Amino acid sequence: MWQYQRTRARDICTRICTRFLYMFSIYLVTCLVGDSSFRVDYEFYPLANGWLKLHRIPVPWAEARLTCLLEGARLASPISKGLAEVMRTYAKEEQLPDIHTGIQAIASSQNYISSEGVPLSRIPITWAAGQPDNLNNSQRCLAMTPQGEMEDTDCEDIRPFFCYKKKDGFSTMNECGYHDKTYQVDPATGHCYKLHQTPTTWHMGLTTCSAEGGHLAVINSEAEANFIKNLAARHNEKKFVSLGFYTWYPEIKLWQTLDGYLLNETGFERWQKGQPNNLSGQEHCGSIDIETMQLNGRVCSYTNSFLCEIPSLTEQCSDWHRAGLEPATSGYPGQCSYQPIIL
Repeated sequence: MWQYQRTRARDICTRICTRFLYMFSIYLVTCLVGDSSFRVDYEFYPLANGWLKLHRIPVPWAEARLTCLLEGARLASPISKGLAEVMRTYAKEEQLPDIHTGIQAIASSQNYISSEGVPLSRIPITWAAGQPDNLNNSQRCLAMTPQGEMEDTDCEDIRPFFCYKKKDGFSTMNECGYHDKTYQVDPATGHCYKLHQTPTTWHMGLTTCSAEGGHLAVINSEAEANFIKNLAARHNEKKFVSLGFYTWYPEIKLWQTLDGYLLNETGFERWQKGQPNNLSGQEHCGSIDIETMQLNGRVCSYTNSFLCEIPSLTEQCSDWHRAGLEPATSGYPGQCSYQPIIL
């Protein structure tokens, strides 16, 4: 009888402990991953119920909006009291001037709406003195002052801005610190790759890759070339694909990568026969014939598919540390210790 009770007590204890460990593992996922699982370059703010990223370099409103969309977020607007408070406090700490918000009335001057589709009538804002005034009937975008008040402005004015991603579900970062699950990991390099098959110019491809946290891909070995060829084959890609190299000196055929290396230093420089030839005097941007895996110079304004590459999170952290940046001060708190947790 006593042995039976001991066995039963042990079984109950085991079930309780197992349940506790299961719940604790979920708690760890929420704490360690859930609040930092959108992108490695965004920071989670509980009061805003989402992630924010500051873009300090001033740009026009339309460019700010596009940047946030390409990053998988929205141009931040004070659509809730919590988000408004975080934006105001963050801007004050960074000593920012007026900042763009996602609220605009470009389609109709009487109908302001946020990037999320929230009408102005449902957004808790305070107007700055004398605002709105629609000066010269040309002000269709709203900006936030350092005091957290709103003013209407010309959409072409340049300002810094925040991108915002609302926490609306559970997601985890990939090995390269980003949420986009369409990126494929090369086990040999640890880098992540994504083939964009909507044709665009070389410069727009560069902009898109940068917004996604990476750069136009640079091939550094035959093994990497084989991975990329197989990736393209899975997507039935058979045309030219833009890559991350270019030339400012076509007359002497001096090509370099986006990170400043000469192309002949990368470990992969296999040109198509007769290339580079700078046909028409405008072939200054790099591409690859994905079927032959041979490089080609292309006119930058031509539209092609393009390949983005993101370094591994380990490499990114090493780069920050080599630059003397600690995660707490570089805008990436806690990300360098990120470890995926599997239940």
